[in-house]
Amino acid sequence: MMNTRTVLVPTESLHDCGNSGWCAKDQSRCPANTSPSGNPDVPDKAKIISCWYKPVQSVNCTFDPGNNNPHNTNYILIISKEKFNHCIMSDLEFNAYVMALNNVTKSESISDPFKVMKREHEKLPAPTLTEPDTTKTDLVTKLSGVDKGGLSHDHIICRLRYRESSADLWTQVQVSLTDDTITIRNLQPFTQYQVEVSCRKPIQIHWSDWSVTVLGKTLEDAPSKALDIWLTKEAPNSEGRRQVLLRWKVLNDSDSHGKILGYQVHYSNVNDPSSHMEINTTETETEFNVTAVEHEVTVLAFNSVGHSPASSVRIPASQTTDLFLSDHPPVEAAQAFPESGELWVKWEASNGTVSAYVIQWCVDKDPCVVDWQYVSNDTHQTRLSGIERLTCYNISIYPIYEKMPGPPISIQAYLEEGAPGPVPSLRITDVTHNSATVHWGEIMKEERHGFIQNYTVSLECNSRVKLTRTVQSSVLHWKFTALEPNTQYTVSVTASTNGGHSEPSRSTFTSYFDPYIAVPIVLLLLFLGIGIIVLRIFLKKTIFNKVPDPLDSGIGRWLLDFPSEKQETIKTLKLEEDFYTGDLQIENWSVEAEKGKCSLISERLEKTVLNPYVAEPPSSHKTEDERYACPRRDPGPPHAPETDKLSRPSSNTDTQRLDYGPLEPAEQDYVRHTVLETEDDLQPVSEMNGSPLPHFPEESTVSPAVQVLAGPTYVLMPA
Repeated sequence: MMNTRTVLVPTESLHDCGNSGWCAKDQSRCPANTSPSGNPDVPDKAKIISCWYKPVQSVNCTFDPGNNNPHNTNYILIISKEKFNHCIMSDLEFNAYVMALNNVTKSESISDPFKVMKREHEKLPAPTLTEPDTTKTDLVTKLSGVDKGGLSHDHIICRLRYRESSADLWTQVQVSLTDDTITIRNLQPFTQYQVEVSCRKPIQIHWSDWSVTVLGKTLEDAPSKALDIWLTKEAPNSEGRRQVLLRWKVLNDSDSHGKILGYQVHYSNVNDPSSHMEINTTETETEFNVTAVEHEVTVLAFNSVGHSPASSVRIPASQTTDLFLSDHPPVEAAQAFPESGELWVKWEASNGTVSAYVIQWCVDKDPCVVDWQYVSNDTHQTRLSGIERLTCYNISIYPIYEKMPGPPISIQAYLEEGAPGPVPSLRITDVTHNSATVHWGEIMKEERHGFIQNYTVSLECNSRVKLTRTVQSSVLHWKFTALEPNTQYTVSVTASTNGGHSEPSRSTFTSYFDPYIAVPIVLLLLFLGIGIIVLRIFLKKTIFNKVPDPLDSGIGRWLLDFPSEKQETIKTLKLEEDFYTGDLQIENWSVEAEKGKCSLISERLEKTVLNPYVAEPPSSHKTEDERYACPRRDPGPPHAPETDKLSRPSSNTDTQRLDYGPLEPAEQDYVRHTVLETEDDLQPVSEMNGSPLPHFPEESTVSPAVQVLAGPTYVLMPA
């Protein structure tokens, strides 16, 4: 496509460039000596395509600039004055040139001359139109401002263009003038139009500019088109009568021919004209009920001029709530498909005599807002309007038999499918040591974005996919088997349409411990524990026999620990007060306190021995220091009799008191090295070094832990 530009110079702005023979806007624009064409510093010559002349106004030329850089090249229109003086274009012709000036190199080039013939290239001023007068279908306006130049109307040629104000395209016609009146016929009633006109003389090449746009609106007329009506059934009322919902579409402006004031609905029993009923409404739907007989329904629209043609539909007789002929065949092989961004419906004709088809559709949700359209009986496909992508539509096709609808055939369709939303309500049930069942719910209709083709179920363990299964869209569960016991798994479920896959929905579970493995393990551990205990006892008694230890002896524990809480009278041994012969009085003596005060006592407590000893109860008049001083081994109490043998106590005293003489060195050595490990280690001694030992009463006790049996008795002393 040629790149053209236009340059204009007002005639009053032309000035003489001197003796050069040029006229330009000012002398600074006069051409200088130009360089030969082909020099890279010289711009390409422009080529003038056409020029026109407006008397006493301007000269305007259209030209091809060539390959010049548009950013640094200016163009100037200049006129030669070879045939007129002082740049006044009074002659019938002159030459026009376009000079190209390079702003960087300051070089210039001049186009070849274009001869302007004033009578041929003259361009008339734009004419003027008056405000039009209108009828229902015609628009009349008058032309003014045309310089006829002494010519009659028959020698002035005009062209007219008009369009509806809401349209983009113009309708253009050529008109002949008689008395400056222009009439436009066969227009739409009650429609606003835009009108423009342009004129020229027969000898002239160029049309004048278009006139200023004028507006005119035709008058109202009665609606020219019948309403597009359709009916759907509702639930029957309490009397069992068929409930009908009748709808119709609003007429567009080109069909209404005026402002629609309302609608009239007539319905009656076709066999009983007296049953006629009429409904007047300004809405685009109405409800009424009919009996089981055949009815005819008629709807009309009206404006201030008149009524539209009637639209009629018949409701067939039926003992059910159906509003269509159930004994007539439906259409066949209905299908819907997208094409060029639009949803199309296609079907095959039925075997019956069909007068028309009705295609009904609505979004698959509640409530379903129905839209519909009629097509002729020779049409077997149509395009649906107002369809949105990623939305499911319910589509029904009804054949019309003598104004009565036949049985429909219904399908669902998407204009465009996409990836669905996530799978909801994922849960795991029936978990065992080697199996589990996953359940999921259906995706909501609004989030499916297409027809669900299948579900993909995956089982993962330690971030690795162990198993993947694809199931049909009707299956909403899957059972996994051959699982590992006591193992954590992750289940993911995705849905797929023709438009993509959903994001995975995940859930985690842990398989149970295998009971068939757990029972033997528990029994094995139980028997192993019992065996270890039995083996320990056996080894302890046969190989690792216990060695007596003073710290573990019964007597030692009795001295170091508090007596049992079950003992009503807590008796403790005091070193100073209770070490005497006779019944053992064990009271008010703290081992821990004595251990802290005397290291010698602590040493002696490491071993507990039987030490027959003649002692005198310590005096209660001793001072605190004397009471807690370390005991000394004295030869014997001051009152002890001078004898080398032990004597029995007298039997007539309340408190059995034994007086013994000092032990022989051999006796002391025997007693000091006799270690009492337990109560079983206590052996009765009837005599020592040939001398009998004293006997205590049978009810005497040594401690809560040691029961002194009847027979030979003992006196306990720390070694």
